[in-house]
Amino acid sequence: MDDATQIPPRVLELVAAATGQTLATVTHAAPAESDGGPQPWDVAAERAVRQAGLKAARFTVETEEELSRLCSLEAPAFTSVGDRWYVLLGARRGALDLVVLDGRSERRQRMRPAAFMAGLKPRGSSEPAPPWLAIEPRLMLSEMSHPPSEFVRLVRAFVMERREVFVVCVYGAVMAAVSLAVPVAAQALVNTISSTLMLQPILLLSTMLLVALAAVALLRVLQFIAVERVYRQLWVRGVTDWIRRTARTSRKSRQTVSNRELCNRYMDMPILQKDFSSLLLDGTSLVMVSAASLVLLAFYHPLLLAFDAALIVCIAGVMLAGRGAEQRAIHESDCKWWLFRWMDDVASMRLVFSDPRGRALADAHGEVLLRNWLQARGRYFDTLLRHIVTGAALEVLATVGVLAIGGWLVISRELTLGQLVAASVLVSQVGAGVRGLGQQLDPVYEGVAAVQTLALTLDADLEPRGGELLPTAARPMAVELTSEPSNLTIRPGERVALVGGNDGHSRVLDLLYGLYDRTPPLTLTGRLDGRDVRYLELDSIREQVALVRGGELVGASLLENLVGAGWSGDRAELHALLDLVDLRRTALGLPGGFDQLLLGDGDGGLLTDSEIRRVALVRALVAQPRLLLIDLGLDRLDLSAPQRTALLDWIFDRARPWTLIVVTDSLESDEVLARCDRQLVLYNNNA
Repeated sequence: MDDATQIPPRVLELVAAATGQTLATVTHAAPAESDGGPQPWDVAAERAVRQAGLKAARFTVETEEELSRLCSLEAPAFTSVGDRWYVLLGARRGALDLVVLDGRSERRQRMRPAAFMAGLKPRGSSEPAPPWLAIEPRLMLSEMSHPPSEFVRLVRAFVMERREVFVVCVYGAVMAAVSLAVPVAAQALVNTISSTLMLQPILLLSTMLLVALAAVALLRVLQFIAVERVYRQLWVRGVTDWIRRTARTSRKSRQTVSNRELCNRYMDMPILQKDFSSLLLDGTSLVMVSAASLVLLAFYHPLLLAFDAALIVCIAGVMLAGRGAEQRAIHESDCKWWLFRWMDDVASMRLVFSDPRGRALADAHGEVLLRNWLQARGRYFDTLLRHIVTGAALEVLATVGVLAIGGWLVISRELTLGQLVAASVLVSQVGAGVRGLGQQLDPVYEGVAAVQTLALTLDADLEPRGGELLPTAARPMAVELTSEPSNLTIRPGERVALVGGNDGHSRVLDLLYGLYDRTPPLTLTGRLDGRDVRYLELDSIREQVALVRGGELVGASLLENLVGAGWSGDRAELHALLDLVDLRRTALGLPGGFDQLLLGDGDGGLLTDSEIRRVALVRALVAQPRLLLIDLGLDRLDLSAPQRTALLDWIFDRARPWTLIVVTDSLESDEVLARCDRQLVLYNNNA
């Protein structure tokens, strides 16, 4: 390719295929250059990966050990050296699985890490190691979104872990085949004892049975290891998906259900993990051992083959005895979550439930919800009990039936005594499986209910993905607003105040920050650097636009609340900014200083409301945006007059890299308005 910073489409195809994702259509490729000059290839590539619907994480690899750690992520990765692109698809038996593209050809090869690192960066070279981008799906559980039914959603969860599930099933099939050694050995032992009193055949049979059972035990351990891997992967996928998904819920979704509720629904993931383990370990063993036992039993006599057929029909009847269990399990789960939602409200709404009336309401409504759950649980258990009762009855009838039929066949000399003993062992294995059928179906119903609970988040409406990239630039941003019937143009670097007592100003800032998704108010449209906000990629907007509104803290350190993750700025500049808002002394006075862990809700925390608002302001200023939107973010800061004057002088200084739009709720805010180039009053979204 002519442009070394432009990622080849083939690279995206390779990494998307390796992650099992469908490559999103990239309608606007990442530009190789911005208004600020050429971009590094990894910056342009990261944008292209993002537009393709994937997630990139940057790594520096300078040694074989670091390359091994990159391979251990089990995620495809790529880098660029000159005009060559290296796509790392994994490692097997100590060799890297690589695809090399140079613009003219593509070849797949396997290399040792040492040889690859030597070619990538020759020994003694002073050039820095090229960065690597490791690729993974943006949403780990996307395959579980919007299925035709909840049972299909549960099946898709198993399909996501198909490699480990296949391994567990293979182990289960081998275990089922080897487990037939018990009835076969019993048959041979009885026949040997009845025909001879020699000890040698008995010792030989015992040794062979010992080897077979040891193999079964070993396979069982290997199954546990594979299931543990599924257990961990499901948790990692779920946590990663939830963090990314809840941060991307759309305005429509947040108006329908709170993000807090969506997050709480993750508490059913441990139930799904437990059900996975139970079905993979016990469920596969039950099905395969029972199937193998029925097959072997059918070979003994045609009458036992007919008995097999009757037993299969009865097993189907046991399963049909639980009709409606799936819906009842879902209803029981819903009742549980209605109760949990009420408990969450009681815990989080401090004033509403602080007086006797509020506490009485908490008790009364909680009791109603608790009774509803008890009724729903009782109806579900009644259905499950039908499985257990019919399964236990079938076990008794099957055991008695095979002994009666087998005894008659032995008397008729159509079956040996050893075969009768083996048949009874086989039926006992099948009977044990039928007896536990209700217990094994419980994880299925629980799993369906769990994925239905998770569905509230998995099917939540998300912010639109993709769109035109907003180019970066080394100058403030130009803004155009159309609010029928008037138009407003804000020049780069201009300072504008929006004043008035209605919500029109907040809608304007929401529009410019991309919070209206693709559907802004009918009378309001906006353009950034001449590009319609509706068609811009949201991440590229928010990389260059900052919105200050109120104060928010997350459950992280003070430093992370101030600068976020991966910040590489100047600590001295940060301290100067903290001095400007009178926060540095507060930070140093905390028990842990800048590393002090803060409470997410701030209720009774270490910072006051005004200090939290100042943290939010600093977080936006540190980002050095090209467009700074302040929605009442300069009010209630609790600063002295000289400190407030110094802060406003700094923010409104023409040397700052932003265009500034400030919202104030009072026409008397002279100290802010005097520093603005223009003042606009919004009435019903009209400027």
